Amino acid sequence: MAAPRIIVVGGGVGGVSAAQQLAKGNFADVTLIDRRDYFEIPWSNVRIPVDPDLINRTTLPLQEVPKVGRFVHASATSVSETGVRLNNGSSLPFDYLVLASGSTWEDPVNSGTDTLLTDRKLNQQASHAMSDGLLAITVASWCAKQSAELEAAGTVLVIGGGAVGVELAGKLPLLFVSEIAETYPDKQVTLVQANKELVPGYSARLSRKILSVLKGLHVEASLHYNWKLLSSRVLLSEKAHKMDEQRYTLSPSERTITADKVYVCIGGKPNTNFLKAESSRAILDEHGYVKVNSFLQVEGHSNWFADWFALGDITSLSDYRLGRLAVDQGVLVASQIRTLHG
Repeated sequence: MAAPRIIVVGGGVGGVSAAQQLAKGNFADVTLIDRRDYFEIPWSNVRIPVDPDLINRTTLPLQEVPKVGRFVHASATSVSETGVRLNNGSSLPFDYLVLASGSTWEDPVNSGTDTLLTDRKLNQQASHAMSDGLLAITVASWCAKQSAELEAAGTVLVIGGGAVGVELAGKLPLLFVSEIAETYPDKQVTLVQANKELVPGYSARLSRKILSVLKGLHVEASLHYNWKLLSSRVLLSEKAHKMDEQRYTLSPSERTITADKVYVCIGGKPNTNFLKAESSRAILDEHGYVKVNSFLQVEGHSNWFADWFALGDITSLSDYRLGRLAVDQGVLVASQIRTLHG
């Protein structure tokens, strides 16, 4: 039996995980597609302002990532039963398709170098960016700028206390706000969370553990509106509304917060524009996420979607949208494809 042709769209942690599992033992002819030519660890991005040198340890050219099959540096523009069409005009046929194109965030610290490339219009130069050091130099400059802005800020506002606002560092959960508070204890740091608890969807025990860590860093937290202001504070059950770059109003308290530096850790949008064409729009829900079943198999109105899979931030099942979860989903998808192919 000929090896199946498998295309993986997206070279993030989930896509790379799936590609590596599928390429094992020469099971399949795997092609990994990404508009970037580098791999990065997404959950490290939120630490860049307090550790700008971290970027040097968390990025790698995709050509150097081992055992992912063939890498094609291009953007997917549309997908149909016959193949994946790329922005260079070519079309790649497949027997199985894995969609892992990730998400984009409003705040550049959360989107990381992906937003940097867009802002500086470096996408056209990405084919040689890593090899000639252009990207490395630009990223280093950007990271240094992020660090300098945070260091100069007297007041910091972090919006969102969910999976992105929370940094799961090692075995101990630490909030991004606690990372700043620990590194710069003289700053007033405020975390605003619309939910009544931190990391909603997780256990109450985890939320209590995080609050305990915050108190150890002299961050006062409460579930109500009576706040004792220390060096930092956590405001729960409050939604932030942007007035300008440095001012936000909160509801329902109607108070105004002004900060020198603001980090928006909410509002991620799935990178699924290339799936909105007639040939594939049936697989998207009303919010642009890919509809999948419990096996991460794409759901739609055509039988040929049965050979399509999706994982990570773009799926309708990704309630937590964590990079570590995408890695596990990559393993699951590969297992499903191996089983289907026999």
